[in-house]
Parts: sequence; C-alpha cells; structure tokens
Amino acid sequence: MSRLGSQPQVPFGPVFPQTEVTEVRILLEQDSLDQMLLEENWYSNHEYPATFIFHASGLQDTVFNVGFRLRGNSSREAFKKSFKVSFNTFSQGGEWMGLEKLNLNGEHNDPSMMRSKLCWDMLRAAGLPAARTAYCRLYVNDEYKGLYINVEHVDETFVDRVFDEPDADGNLYKCLYPATLQYQGPDGDDYKTEFFGRRIYALKTNEWADNYGDLAAFVDALNNEPDETLPCALKEVFHIDHYLRFAAMEVLTGHWDGYIFNKNNFYLYHNTRSGQLEFLAYDMDNTLGIDWMGGDWTTRNIYNYSPPGNERPLYERLMANETLRAQYSAEMQNLITNVFNADIISEICTYWQSLIAEAVYEDVYRTMDYGFTNEDFDNAPWSAFGGHVEFGIVEYAEARVAEALDQLEAASMPVVVAHWVAGDHPVVSPAPVIARASITGNDASACTMSFSTDQVNWLPAVSASNGDTPWDDVADDIYSWWFDVPAAAQKVYFRILHNGTPVGCADNWLWSSESALPLWINETAASDPMVIDETGEVEDWVELYSTASAPINLTGEFLTDDLRNPDKFPLPAETINAGTYKLVWCDNDPEQAPLHATFGLGGNDSLVYLLTRSEGKERIIDMLPFTNLEGWSTEREPDGSTFIQLTNTPTPGSSNLGLHANEAETETPFAVYPNPTRGQVRLPDTVATYQLFDARGRSIAVRSEGKWLDLSPLEAGAYLLVTGIGSALIFRE
Repeated sequence: MSRLGSQPQVPFGPVFPQTEVTEVRILLEQDSLDQMLLEENWYSNHEYPATFIFHASGLQDTVFNVGFRLRGNSSREAFKKSFKVSFNTFSQGGEWMGLEKLNLNGEHNDPSMMRSKLCWDMLRAAGLPAARTAYCRLYVNDEYKGLYINVEHVDETFVDRVFDEPDADGNLYKCLYPATLQYQGPDGDDYKTEFFGRRIYALKTNEWADNYGDLAAFVDALNNEPDETLPCALKEVFHIDHYLRFAAMEVLTGHWDGYIFNKNNFYLYHNTRSGQLEFLAYDMDNTLGIDWMGGDWTTRNIYNYSPPGNERPLYERLMANETLRAQYSAEMQNLITNVFNADIISEICTYWQSLIAEAVYEDVYRTMDYGFTNEDFDNAPWSAFGGHVEFGIVEYAEARVAEALDQLEAASMPVVVAHWVAGDHPVVSPAPVIARASITGNDASACTMSFSTDQVNWLPAVSASNGDTPWDDVADDIYSWWFDVPAAAQKVYFRILHNGTPVGCADNWLWSSESALPLWINETAASDPMVIDETGEVEDWVELYSTASAPINLTGEFLTDDLRNPDKFPLPAETINAGTYKLVWCDNDPEQAPLHATFGLGGNDSLVYLLTRSEGKERIIDMLPFTNLEGWSTEREPDGSTFIQLTNTPTPGSSNLGLHANEAETETPFAVYPNPTRGQVRLPDTVATYQLFDARGRSIAVRSEGKWLDLSPLEAGAYLLVTGIGSALIFRE
C-alpha cells in the first residue's frame, strides 16, 4: 500500500489480545447496581465504586475501588447496556496498565458483534491513529452480561501512546452533533457553543486553561483560505494527509454517524510535536450496512457524501480542491486494494466468528433488543438480518467497492509526503539539531535534507536514515537528520528534498537566537523541603526575574521542560514589575492557582525553558538547569546575570546576592553542548585547561579526546566545569 503519513501502531498488549476472548468481572454493591439500572438513572453518569477483575492468558489482575457506570447514547435504553470502567475516579491519578478508563460496548444493534471491531482494526491496518479493541466476556456480580468489545478510551493517555508524546499536553476535543467545523469567528471563545447543555467541541484536556485558540486557527484556515493556497495553509495546522484517508474510510464503511454525514462522533487532538491537529474517529458501530437514516450507503457518491444543504467544510472544501480530491481518490484506491475489499473482510470475519461464537451463543442479553438468534449471528457476515441491518458485512463490502470503483476519478498520489515530527523547536546557537520527519510514499528513502541560515547557501544535513542510529532506532516512516547550527545564527532553515527538489509547501525554520525580552529564569529547585506553596505542599519551583525598565505582562510566554512541547505551560495574565520576582510552582496542579504549572521538575537533572512566540515560532527567552539535589537550587548570581551556580541556600522570591557553596571565581560563562548529555560534550576551541566538580564540590577526573569530554561513566546529575575562560553547569542524564 502506498501510504501517506502512516501512524506507527501501538501493540495490542495483554489488555487487548487478538487470539482469545478475555474475561472481565465487576463486583459492586447490589443496591448500587439496582440504582444504576433504574430507568430514571439510565442517562446518569454517576459512578459507583466497584472491584475490577481481569483474566487473560497473559494477564490476571484485580483493581479495587474503580468507578463503574453506564455509557453510550440511545444504547442506555437497550436491554444489553454498555458500561465504562474508570481507574481514576476514586483514586487521583489512578490507572491500570497505562489506561485510565475502559469502554465495554455491548454492540446490541449488530447481530455479527463484529462491525465496530472490524472498523477499528481497518483504521489501524490503514496506518491511521485508532483505538485498540478486544473481545471479552463481561460478568457483573457473577451474572454473565454477554460478549462485549473492550474499546480503548480516547484521552490523554491514549494520545501519549498513539503519538509517542510522553506527558502529552495538547488540547483534545470531543466533537459531537452538530460539530460542522463551520467558521464562527476568529476567537477561540467563539467555539465554546453548547448544545443541550454540553459543548459541541468539548475540551477533554487542559480544561484549566480553556483555550480554544488552536481550534479557531484551524477552522479559520479551513473555511477562509483561498482554494489555491488551501492545501499548504491547512497543512500548517492540520494533518490533512491523515484526514483524507480517514474520509475515504468513513465513506467506504458507510459510517453515516461520523463527521461527513451527521457532523458527529470524532475527536481533534493538537499534536504538540508536529503542531498539527489530528482527526480521530469515534463510535464505529453504525457501519457496514447498518442504517437508521433510510439511505443506501453502498451507492452514495464518494465525492458528494454529505447531505444536501448542510455544510461540512472539512470534507466539501477538500473535495472541491483539485489536488486534494485527486489525493483522496488515490487513498480510496489504496484502501480498496489493501484494506477494504470483500476477500480481506471475509477472511477476517471467518476468524473472529470462530473465536467468539461460544461466547455469543451464551449471551442471552443480545437476543432481547432485536431478537437476534444464533443463526442470525452465523449468517451475519454474508446476508442481511433485515430492518436496520440492510446488508451482511461481506455483502455490503462487495456492493460498496463496486460502486466506489465505478465512481472513482483519476487518482494522483504525491511521490513523497513529509510531515515534521520533531526538530521544529528553537535552539540557541551554536547547537546541534536533530530533525525528524514522517516521510511516506514510493520513494521516501531517497529523500535528503539541507539546512541554511540565509535561505541562499544550503548545506547537506547528515542522514540518520531510518532505524539504524541511537536517536532513530525504529524502522518506521520516521527519518532523521542532524546538523550543527553555526554560531551567531539568528534563524536556521531546513528542507527535505527528493531528487534535489524541495518537498512540501515551504522551508521549515526555527529560531536559533534568544529573544531580547529582559526576562530571566533566575532560580530553580526541585522539591526544596524548606519551601512550601500556598496550600502547604512542598513543590518544585521556578523563579522568574525582570530586568526591564517597565512592567511585563506574562501573557503569551511559556514555560516547559521539554522543547518538543514548547507551550507546555502558558503563563497566565500576571504582571512582573521591573526588578521583581515571580514564583511558578511546578507541581502539575494548574487547577490550584494561575501560577501552578502543568509539569513538575522531577526525574534527572535537566533544563527548564522560558519561551515566547515570535513570527509564529517559539523562541527561547531564557533557560536554566535544575537539580534534584535536596536542599540545593540552581541560580543566577547576581540576579539576571549569565553566571550560573549551585547553591545550598535557595532564595525563592528574593535576591540571589550572597556567598554560596561552589561559587567559582571566573570571568564569563560559556556554553558546552549537547547539554544535558548522555555522553560527550564539546568544549569551545578557546578552552585549554579545565577542572570538573560534582554537586558536592569534589574534583572529578574524566577522559578527553581533543575538545570532547566523555561524561558517560558518570552518574546522572549536575557537574560544574571550571576553565580558564569561564564556567558552565553540565547535566548528565
């Protein structure tokens, strides 16, 4: 299959095995269960405390005090209901096997019990981000409730895994009817519209910030960009190549309850590594021949799938654009060839049917809503049940593919398509940059990368290929290159080339010089036992200091400990006056107060960054190491200076002037890189002699080769390098 931007798939793992039917048991007070099942409580989301027991060949476990409730929409009225298990309702931060929640779906509409699972698995087979699923027998208070599909919940832990973003902190929107993505205005607040008491675009992460700016920027580009510039403008803020394949899959599967037809059931996630919003499908049971709308989804036009008179700009504008329409056609052809056709689906149906048959035959609840029999289950892949089930699964696939091929226009897939996934963040020159991109297509491996500081003179970057270096050790669609940013460079530009021709809409670039804003990270400390916040808790902290001549409003600036997520903590609308300090508590408790960040400084010694956004790109204002050495801090002395040292007398919120341990009598500080390091660091050419000290002030001997110091034998921590021209703190990860 010729793929575009394929998403590396998370393994199914022991919770979602594909070769067995697992067993889930829920134990709760009978009074609680009776209350839950009362008709007047069907649409309540009240969670009852319960015990969760899981049995599979590769995993057996019990979790106490989980939350248990009904889930779904119209299915809450069914005899066979669906349920949600929550591991963090009664245990703050609780999770199980990396999951905060599980969805146990009864599939009461579907005599095959396979449609939803088939669709999720086809999305994964197509290289798209999608939930993991598996079959399970569900017992509640020892009563067999039937065969269920265990569906991975879409939340922050999901996007952590799917997009390989440790501590992912992008906005995740759950988009439900009537989520048209029509333009409502330029401001994020314009998209907080409610429908029957819930937001149409409901923010599921970062609720404390409630900032819809990224959604507003996407909707603005989608609706208002001229047709000729739409592809490039949209790619700046949206993973359009992924979506074209999602759209083709939605049309092929007859998913009428999704975005294109019913403006319903999808997520948007702001991938902070790429800067793009990602489309995620949701609720895939009304597919593959199930219909409640009175339409024949096998014959509906693949380029005119949305209902007349109802705007769906994310689909309609793409179909109206010649380039994107041709790419959509190519995706449709690829899916029919490699994922969605009767032969493949028939084989998969046969496998699942043999695996789940016994559990289905014993499931009496599935017979109560529509009278499904064992014979109906046996025939479900091949023939229609009748009523709302108008086709058997394979029967539907045959008809849909035949019609789609008859309607299909000339397909034009780009030879290669590239999306930056890392490297697109600011640095301070001189420094090395490792840039990573997802590159797919028939000739992806032939691509190269060049960089420049003036967009005139271009130099080749060094290829890390695909899966054969320490920083790119997985063979996937991610290709890596590295290059050294020259000293004094203001910006650095980089481009991917195929046969010498740049790929994409424009050169990428990043800031390689610091902002001139007179704002400093003046001091940092991790869990100083002598310093407590306003709630009485010992927390990590960062002290900001202003050397400006006038007050500075912090709105628009950011703190982060990971440049891959540069806007990890947007600073609030606080003002810092000239010559004064502001403490930011890095405790991952942003709901406590405005100056409580969304991350902590725990783990190995590293760097914390203060950033701004300039010309649409993040730019470093300042950065400072932090140490986990208890009772110590990293500080600038004097305040706002370039001299950095460790001190055992932290001064949060006040001046750093005074005598401190490890103070070095040197003239000027200087930079070594990479810093933090896991191995070697490079010294400036002007350094002739040096001495290295650990955090206790002890002299440390290390091996040197020319201008490279090898710190790999040392333990993780902070080290002070003193030379004839200055000093530098080095952090060994």
